[in-house]
Amino acid sequence: MGSDKGGSTLQNGEPRSVPSQGLPSIHIRSLFLDAAGTVWAGTDKGAAKYEDGAFVEPREFVRNVKGPVVAIAETRDHRVLLAVEHGNVYAYSDGKLSIVQDQNEGGPLLTNIISLHSDSDGYVWMGTNGVGLRLLRDRRVSRFFMRDGLFDNEIYGFASDSRGRLWITGSKGFYSVVKADLLAFADGKISKFKSSPYVPMGVLRAIQGKRGVSPNAIASRDGKLWFSTVGGLIAYDPNQGTGTHPPLPVLIEDANVNGVRTQAGNIGKIGPGVENVSFHYTGISFLDPQNMMFRYILEGYDRDWTNAGARREAFYTNLPAGHFRFRVAACAPFVPCSDAGAPAELEVIPHLYQRTWFIFLVAAVLLGLVFAVYRFRMSQIETQFSLVVAERTRIARELHDTLIQGFAGITMQLQALSEELPSAERESLSDIISDAGNCLRETRQSVAGLRDEEQSSPGLKKAIVEAAGRISHGNMRIQFDLEESQYELAPGTKYNLLLILQEAVMNAVRHSGADLVEVSLRNMDDGELVLSVSDHGRGADQLSADDKQGHFGIIGMRERAGDMGAEFKWNSIPGVGTTVRVQLPNKKSTPFLNKLSQVRTN
Repeated sequence: MGSDKGGSTLQNGEPRSVPSQGLPSIHIRSLFLDAAGTVWAGTDKGAAKYEDGAFVEPREFVRNVKGPVVAIAETRDHRVLLAVEHGNVYAYSDGKLSIVQDQNEGGPLLTNIISLHSDSDGYVWMGTNGVGLRLLRDRRVSRFFMRDGLFDNEIYGFASDSRGRLWITGSKGFYSVVKADLLAFADGKISKFKSSPYVPMGVLRAIQGKRGVSPNAIASRDGKLWFSTVGGLIAYDPNQGTGTHPPLPVLIEDANVNGVRTQAGNIGKIGPGVENVSFHYTGISFLDPQNMMFRYILEGYDRDWTNAGARREAFYTNLPAGHFRFRVAACAPFVPCSDAGAPAELEVIPHLYQRTWFIFLVAAVLLGLVFAVYRFRMSQIETQFSLVVAERTRIARELHDTLIQGFAGITMQLQALSEELPSAERESLSDIISDAGNCLRETRQSVAGLRDEEQSSPGLKKAIVEAAGRISHGNMRIQFDLEESQYELAPGTKYNLLLILQEAVMNAVRHSGADLVEVSLRNMDDGELVLSVSDHGRGADQLSADDKQGHFGIIGMRERAGDMGAEFKWNSIPGVGTTVRVQLPNKKSTPFLNKLSQVRTN
């Protein structure tokens, strides 16, 4: 026996003290008898073994093991294990000392071990201070926790019985687990195991184990189990009451929803905003009804079972929306834990704003608002466009009724006057009348552009031929290589293209000195439309001189291309010729966008 004043033995009912010489400290914390019959003592300052009537502290212990040795055990290969409080676990064999480490890949050191137990199979069970159970098997460590089936994560000691059960003591009393279940769990064959807690008959609360002493539990030769508790020593026969017992009936008596009591089977759906839900339950045991213990889980909300002890009520607050299932398991002496009872099911109805259709409704309303704003804005633009179109129509009408008519009258008078003049003056006046006719045609084309509509607009190919043909004269020839546009152009776009064409052809006629102008219209593979006007005349010098003198033909063409969103290129080489190229992206615009194009053109 060990105490804080040294060791002693009991022979024939008489206690005898053991000499303390050789002990690191007289405060003995643990005792162990190894397979060779040697007694080991763990003290506050290390450990020693009892040989030939005296304690001897191995030299390796003096150097390395300096803390309180709280537990001692022996492995199958006869290594003595020593657990140091708040420290490591050491293995001693053949005069050598080493630190025990999990041999699994990347396994950590074993720390926080407060109890050890070697069973008849050579396995070493290790208890921790609140972090579950450890198993050292073939120098590999397996771990077990309450979420796996342990009744308590705080383990003070162990004992094995003849029925293959491992008895564990802790802060909540003692309980048993079938070793085969623990081994199967460690090997991954099962995902859960059961614990069977026990408290002595007639006691209304669990008997708390004694922490800090080792061994804390032990099996005597007659099969009884001895447990050290805060209230004294308990001897327990693990074979009493054995036999086949059915699972304990469990009954969920009723439920309380926001202060309203109802039967557990009739909860059904409850409205949103439920603050409090509680369940009252019980179990039936004729073996030891006072010592039943319970655990429960609300599936869909709880992640693991909750150990309720002897309490027979479960409380939940602020449950979210969803479907839940409440289950209760009862445990009693000689009977494993079981949830053999009908669960209680309930469904919390979500708030209006938590429902799926509400999200879609809000999205639809937002889309509707966006569409309404869009339509309102489009209505404003269409109104502005109508005003612009009306103004364009008025301008076109005024030009036709005033400028064009007046211009036509003047031309006719000049023609009549030319008939009365001599031949020399008549030829000069004919040139003036011809120039006036050209200006009159250009003015009519501008008026046509102002009044043009998509329904009456001729094809682009035909319009190019007509516009270029009106400009050419004399020995100037125009060669066409035209493809009809693959999509309908907005009238404003077509109008700008024709004006660019006229300006390019007019420049070639006036300044290039060439006898041939090539006009091409191509649909590219990427859908772009390309208009090109080329000549082989004098090139850039003459054109540059004209621009410097106040002619803005190139600038106007570039600006019109920009209005259409097209790319404009002008390339001229002296003595080689000039090329004007307009590259129009394929914008298959809507009729409304076509109207906007007209507005930009205006």
